[in-house]
Amino acid sequence: MKKLLLLVLILSLIGCTEKKMHSLELDRIDLKEAKMLDELFFEADLDSIEYILLEMTPDGESSINNILDYCVTNDYIFIHSSKKGGILQFNRSGKFIRHFAHKGDGPGETISINSISANEEKEELYISQLSTTLVYDFHGNYLKTIKISRLTSSQYYLKNNLWIETGKLFLPINYPRMIGLGIFNLDGDTIDIRNNFVNEEILSADITGIINSYLISGISNNYLSYISLSDTIFSLSSKGIEPVYEINTERTIEAQKELSHFRSDNMIENNFLIHDFFETTDYFYVRVLYNSNMYIYSYNKKNKQTAGMLSKLDPFEMMEYNRNLSLIGLKSLYNNNIPVWISKMYWDKKLLVQFNTASEILYLKENGILNNPEGEIKKVNEDSNPLIIIYHLK
Repeated sequence: MKKLLLLVLILSLIGCTEKKMHSLELDRIDLKEAKMLDELFFEADLDSIEYILLEMTPDGESSINNILDYCVTNDYIFIHSSKKGGILQFNRSGKFIRHFAHKGDGPGETISINSISANEEKEELYISQLSTTLVYDFHGNYLKTIKISRLTSSQYYLKNNLWIETGKLFLPINYPRMIGLGIFNLDGDTIDIRNNFVNEEILSADITGIINSYLISGISNNYLSYISLSDTIFSLSSKGIEPVYEINTERTIEAQKELSHFRSDNMIENNFLIHDFFETTDYFYVRVLYNSNMYIYSYNKKNKQTAGMLSKLDPFEMMEYNRNLSLIGLKSLYNNNIPVWISKMYWDKKLLVQFNTASEILYLKENGILNNPEGEIKKVNEDSNPLIIIYHLK
């Protein structure tokens, strides 16, 4: 009987170990081994596409230059724009409602906004700055300021009263109050934190820092995050911080050293530099820079195969049209040939969102790329605000 119990215990331990090892297995995206194609298609089971042209008011109060961040709720679209500062609020039809959280140093005013996100359950908008988060309701009323003990470059609300954060750019990783990646509740308690990005054999902690980061929500009530100190994409959720994708860039030691320096300019010749990404149920898509060119890669989660394409567009030229580079994207047969590149995801609502500036839409029109533009797309002119495109999944 004792031998039987011992055998059961051993098998149980082996099973647990195998499950743990399996949970740590990463999807590996080999960029140099990818099958290169002329174009990549956006693979998703779409129900409909919603086009929302944000209203331009006669007095210019709703005018948007560059969208620095935005969020979409059931009823509203909130925009942080470089032209106006503060927050511009529109309804889901694109009608301008108000401008609030103006620039200034008084209560409820903003100095330098990092990111914005919404808590729909409480109908609260969180406006993240360097050491504070301003809380407004959905009617533009200032509620309170929450002091943040960490130095962050972005902060997004996750359900269950959690914040997802990445550390401030261009500071040493061992600087006081710095973090790499972190999950915190709204009271400031730490749920999980990851700072172990320093490799002393490459660069000392005193000069190791983040020069680029990216956060986007995933498909599992989580956020996917990248910081320039690692080629690993991490999942941040109520379960903690876990690696999920490894992007094999085959970066040299010298390149790693340069990319890890907190004062680096993030441009290294003959090396892949991760720009941004998003995922669907079946695919993981990533854009990378390589010698002033932009490549898009598509990783099939089922067969573990990676395909890639070189964009024919100059990313630095396209940045003049939109800092988000929305013209460099995936081909779609369903949206008038507008390239697809998702910048916000609301997977629980089955919504994928992108935005295109008026200059981008005009570029597509002038180059004969759009297929019979109608509705809101047809209305776009040189004075228009950006067009919000929402893909509704089945």
